Amino acid sequence: MKPMTLLFIAFFININCNDHKKVAVESGNAIQSSIVITNQKPDSMEALYLPGAMLIKSQNEIIYGAKNIANQKKTECKNLKKAELLYSIAANQDSSIYYQITKLSCENDQSYARILILNGPSGNRKIELEFISPLEVGFINEKDQLDQRRQEWIKKCNAHSAADLINNLYAKEAIYFNYKPLVIGRAAITNEYSYMNNNHYSLHLEPLKVVQINNNIAFEIGQCSGSYQGKYLIVWQKNMEGKWYVLLDSNI
Repeated sequence: MKPMTLLFIAFFININCNDHKKVAVESGNAIQSSIVITNQKPDSMEALYLPGAMLIKSQNEIIYGAKNIANQKKTECKNLKKAELLYSIAANQDSSIYYQITKLSCENDQSYARILILNGPSGNRKIELEFISPLEVGFINEKDQLDQRRQEWIKKCNAHSAADLINNLYAKEAIYFNYKPLVIGRAAITNEYSYMNNNHYSLHLEPLKVVQINNNIAFEIGQCSGSYQGKYLIVWQKNMEGKWYVLLDSNI
């Protein structure tokens, strides 16, 4: 995989606790200022990430730590033309954690999409986890196939067999994140999800935003209901046979 632009434009969002519909995104002028900082002050990149942040470029390429992430970025795309916030939502009730999908456009006409977990107080949220992949055009939209795989996920989850769920819906080297070191691989995730074997456990997934960014990768953010009431984040990856599997799974 070619080196990707791993630049961050901070979109800080505040939610009124009495009215979660009132969401304010910082002004376009502030976003433009962030682009200037990103292009002209790469040494400040580390401050945009939590110290223990993780950057995922594929299941085989994970970079740990804000300093290591920042050092790599200094050698990549140095001229960011445009940054767009495609979707943003609070992951928990206290609004300290946000899930976001962003688009980055570079000077060389290459674009990237990122799905992010940001953590911290309003005005000072930093990236805790980032997955980035090239954003392409001209591919076949596979919404129906993704919908079908999500329904299979729900059915197998509620059949109370974590092993069956993971072995049929997750990539071999899938990644799970939830406030711990990354859990990697089917066996480890099966163990992590052992609570799903309880006959009283139930879960439904309702997608809020699904963005297929190229022929092989799709981002999804949604709402859980049932035994767990929070938001979820999924990166889907299509295998060589054309079947979609969960590559990254997170719920906070």
